[in-house]
Amino acid sequence: MSPRSTPPSTSVLGRLSTLLRHEYAAGATVGLGAVFAVLWSLVASGSYQRILHATWAAPILERFDLNSTYLMTINGLMTVFFFVVGLELSREIRTGVLQDRQHAALPVVAAIGGMLATALIFDVVGVAFGNSQIERGWGVPMATDIAFTLGALALVGRRVPSGLRVFLLTLAIADDVFAVIILALVSHHHAEPAWLIGAVVTLALLAWRGRHYPLAVYVVGLVVVWVFFTLAHIEPALSGAFVGVLVPFGRHSPGDRLEHAIVPWSNGLVLPLFALGACGVVWDTLSTDPKVLELIGAVVLARLVGKSFGITGATALGQWLGLKLPADVTLPMVAASSLLCAIGFTVPLLFASSVFGYGSVASSSITVGLLIASVLAAALGVVLLRRAIYRSTVQ
Repeated sequence: MSPRSTPPSTSVLGRLSTLLRHEYAAGATVGLGAVFAVLWSLVASGSYQRILHATWAAPILERFDLNSTYLMTINGLMTVFFFVVGLELSREIRTGVLQDRQHAALPVVAAIGGMLATALIFDVVGVAFGNSQIERGWGVPMATDIAFTLGALALVGRRVPSGLRVFLLTLAIADDVFAVIILALVSHHHAEPAWLIGAVVTLALLAWRGRHYPLAVYVVGLVVVWVFFTLAHIEPALSGAFVGVLVPFGRHSPGDRLEHAIVPWSNGLVLPLFALGACGVVWDTLSTDPKVLELIGAVVLARLVGKSFGITGATALGQWLGLKLPADVTLPMVAASSLLCAIGFTVPLLFASSVFGYGSVASSSITVGLLIASVLAAALGVVLLRRAIYRSTVQ
């Protein structure tokens, strides 16, 4: 059968799958889910909350007297998203920009600087105002969303230097990996050592001597590690990142096939559904209470100032220590694009839900703060980066 005679449905699905693999697709689908969630929770808060918290049980779950809710189901599906993050990191380490340690070192330093600065500012605000919720949530504003950062970078136009994109991609990957590790360490206070050991042993077997196992082995390994994480009381979705980074890439390896198959599901289904559940605000729980306003303000301040000064300052320090930026990238470009790293919801909201729980006053306040910070960061970052690029070309 010739390509022109392909059934329309197959052609449409193929084009949709290709579209969802685009590097900016995740940012678009999460953004749409977030907008829809905010509008739905604003216009019809009652129905929104009923959907989120309605319980259901599949026949196999009923046998074990188990049930689930929309939020619990989406938390489970977020394993797919973190698996994609792990796969992307594995690909960059084995065949991409992270192969060259010189290219990787400075953006990793910048990522650490941005994370430390946001956490420090958030915690200082909490101590200054005596707000215990801010102090508890010190890790919430740290993470950068790869999809949103690269999506906003596309708004700058075609003049963006290729080196800057590589720098931000590496920074965002490192940022996400560190955030995943921190979330795994602090999300629960009473991990079960026996089940945690089981997860570590499974991961060690998958990584043993860098062997290339059949694709099915990694899928089964992911399920096993997910179960062990669940039993160990560690956020099970994070199992995806730990298994994904162990999947080999290169010739005759399963990494490319797995990434090709999974990315459309992550971008087209998991992320918008997560945004729909996580970005809705329980508006009637918010008020002009100083504690609420302090939490919203702390998120905005930590994201904008922390990311900007942390990433720029760490980059300047790295240069002073002898690390080098790509030839076509200047420090003013890094300073402007650091604001783009303040855009995002995925990991910060997962962190917030783990610390405060979905639908709480603190969680809703953080969501509002992230929305405000993201809009401001996108507008400022795009304008300032365009100006920095223009100045570098005319000099």
